[in-house]
Amino acid sequence: MILKMPSVLFVCAANMCRSPYAVAKFRAGIEGQGDLDFYLNSAGTHAIFGQEWCPVSVEAGATAGSAQKTAQHIKDVDLFSYDLILASGRAQRSAVLQYQPSVRSRLFTMREAALQVEWLTKPGGVLDAVSGVESSFEFDFDIDRIPKLPNAKPSRWNWLVNEMNEWRGFAETIVNATEELDILDPHDSKKEIHAEAFSQIDQSIASLTMGISTVLDR
Repeated sequence: MILKMPSVLFVCAANMCRSPYAVAKFRAGIEGQGDLDFYLNSAGTHAIFGQEWCPVSVEAGATAGSAQKTAQHIKDVDLFSYDLILASGRAQRSAVLQYQPSVRSRLFTMREAALQVEWLTKPGGVLDAVSGVESSFEFDFDIDRIPKLPNAKPSRWNWLVNEMNEWRGFAETIVNATEELDILDPHDSKKEIHAEAFSQIDQSIASLTMGISTVLDR
């Protein structure tokens, strides 16, 4: 399957709680980007195909705008078709990488991706430097090696995904993070735990979609 539109795959463990909810939040956060439509999907590293999504996640809006209602395993999707793969935590990121090592460049945890995009789009940062905005940001290398920001929105999306990978390790907020890169796993837990996990997803997706919008609208 070859996807021509921008595409993001969200991955958690069972594909019942976190990843379906993240898809719905991303879809809501990215709406209004002109004629640039995103293809969104979710899967699990240990999912049981056809298992119904968590009712707490469904109640929280996981099914909003989605035709998918049941779990699917990462082996049931074409990982190569997605521009960006966002895992709920480091364990799922590692599982995806072990299953398909060649997707490393497009694979992040949700919180890692949010921090990376925040760093790339911060005032005086990489985005300002490559889009003609006067910048006081100090680099340890020649900024001319960074690709200029394209004019077309689809190309800007590709630019962002590429730069997220190119600048791995430069954002101190990521280098110094440990468990902060993981979304809490609420599986078989009380609603209070689900609420905390959903809150973590909300924060990450809000930062991520805001950064994406900043790049697309620059």
